[in-house]
Amino acid sequence: AEAKAKGAQDAAKAKADAAQADLAAKANAATAVDESKFAISVWGGYGIAMASDFTKYPAGSFLKDSAFTTATARNDTQKRGGLAGGVEMLYGGNFQFGAGFGYLTGLDNTIEFVDGGTGTVFKGATKMNFLPAYLVARYFVIDGLYVGAGVGVAMINGGSQSISGGTNGAGKVEYTGNLVMALGKVGYDYKLSNSLALGLAVNAFYFSGEIPVLFENAAGAYTTKNIDASHLNIVPSLAVTMSF
Repeated sequence: AEAKAKGAQDAAKAKADAAQADLAAKANAATAVDESKFAISVWGGYGIAMASDFTKYPAGSFLKDSAFTTATARNDTQKRGGLAGGVEMLYGGNFQFGAGFGYLTGLDNTIEFVDGGTGTVFKGATKMNFLPAYLVARYFVIDGLYVGAGVGVAMINGGSQSISGGTNGAGKVEYTGNLVMALGKVGYDYKLSNSLALGLAVNAFYFSGEIPVLFENAAGAYTTKNIDASHLNIVPSLAVTMSF
């Protein structure tokens, strides 16, 4: 009986030691993940771009600059904003900092009007997208909820403007360049595991700078001038964050 009791005690002790070791291993693993400092966040959404002097130009100052003051009919369609996405590489704990890269749909504009004096039909098209590259930081106010900010530049991608029907036939200009940008963000990350989180975020990109516009001057020659293209693009998005 005494041997049996001792055997039972040894078995219980071994079982307790095993359970304790298992808990310690899990705790160590969780701590190791929690102390992970590197993260990659991939986000995607739909941008809502505000108007600027640049987006207003085709249906406004373009007519005056081109001396088309007798335009009698006009059809203008403009799409601002669209699909957007990017990736951010971050380092830190509750306070994280790093770099980000993205793509934002900018402007797709077409305009058609008739010169009342000559009956000539003029057509114009403008396209513009942006590739932002920026430094970013974010801070978790409470578990899951964060605010952030960033600064950088946005390279013009696929920038072009064309006119047809002018005195000299068709004219087109393609250009690249950079706008200064600032970023504000707020979001919430829901942890699916210690290394993976799914979140909702709102990124507000502000672009500042000038972009050239194409028009036909009084002499009938195509020329350009710089127009302020500063505007805000707000992007509600989904984000997936992986920690390492």
